[in-house]
Amino acid sequence: MCKQESPSGGREGELFRPGFLGFLSFPEVLKILKETHRIWSGGLTYYRYLDYLQRQTASAWGRRHLKMRALLLPATTKDEAVRIGSSCKTYNLTLRARDRSGKACHLNFVGLGAIYTPEAYRGRGYARALIELLEEEATAEGKDGLLLFSDIGSDFYSSCGFQEISAATFTLELHPKGSVDAGDYQVVSLSDYPSAALLRHYSRWLARERLGVERSAAYFDYKIMKESYLHRHSKLSWPELLVLTAPELNGYAILESGGATVRVLEIIAQEPEHFFKPILHFALSRKVRRIRGWESVLSALAPGFDLRRYLLSSVESNRKILTDFYFEERTWGCPMILPLKPGLEAELSDWCNFSPCPILELDHL
Repeated sequence: MCKQESPSGGREGELFRPGFLGFLSFPEVLKILKETHRIWSGGLTYYRYLDYLQRQTASAWGRRHLKMRALLLPATTKDEAVRIGSSCKTYNLTLRARDRSGKACHLNFVGLGAIYTPEAYRGRGYARALIELLEEEATAEGKDGLLLFSDIGSDFYSSCGFQEISAATFTLELHPKGSVDAGDYQVVSLSDYPSAALLRHYSRWLARERLGVERSAAYFDYKIMKESYLHRHSKLSWPELLVLTAPELNGYAILESGGATVRVLEIIAQEPEHFFKPILHFALSRKVRRIRGWESVLSALAPGFDLRRYLLSSVESNRKILTDFYFEERTWGCPMILPLKPGLEAELSDWCNFSPCPILELDHL
């Protein structure tokens, strides 16, 4: 609850609810989109942005798991419509985890995304009140926790009880004339790669991991649809997501190539480090200058993160390939978890301190 002066004339500091939790109707969603378009449109025109969100909610996964929620403020006059104090998307997510004994368990989480307070209502605690109401609802429904990816730093969400998970970005600076023998591999558009094959590799990989988001074929289709739509329609030349596979590597890597950078979104395989040879070859063939990725793709190299030593010792090259290798703190999309059951507090604390980050970039909400 928020401690504020009661609008109905109550005592100063009295606890009260500034509004109530509700679902957004389509006309109410339109009000929010007019303001959020300039923030989260990804280079889409307003009408493309509207179509983009409609496609998400109409998808097979979206119909079942995605909802538009809001803190609705009571009307102050008889003719006034209900006002939107703050809003967000919510997602039903299942996390597969291993406890301290190594036993696997399934955790039901609510993912929060696109938390937004209209400019006219900022500074009144509405976003915090929305999160508190969602937390109470999730607790009443028996959910295990909340998950979000913060683009505004961790301070606000930490004050709401969320715990930050380790999140850093690594960069490999490449020599422009470097070369590497990587053997045979294939790179195709993610939208052309079968969801069933992605799911098969991912499920085997997740079964061995400490913590991760469970996925279905519909989940992959939902994520692929979002990225493909931005690639086709964004005015920002949104890069296409690609899938790299190789005959001797049982798994896949999802890449994004744009400008002078190749980004590695995830590597799913029993021995993920072996994917770096073809990734290096692909990057050099595109004449890019750097490879970047979230630390989660380095799980096979934990706890040392010594990717540079691995590459220099295992990659046969006739020229120097790497000119630099470094980590930077992630400034956007930092994963944060709020446990809702007392028994999970200690476990989640362990996961939050675990490096590399166990949550993959494709799971960004």
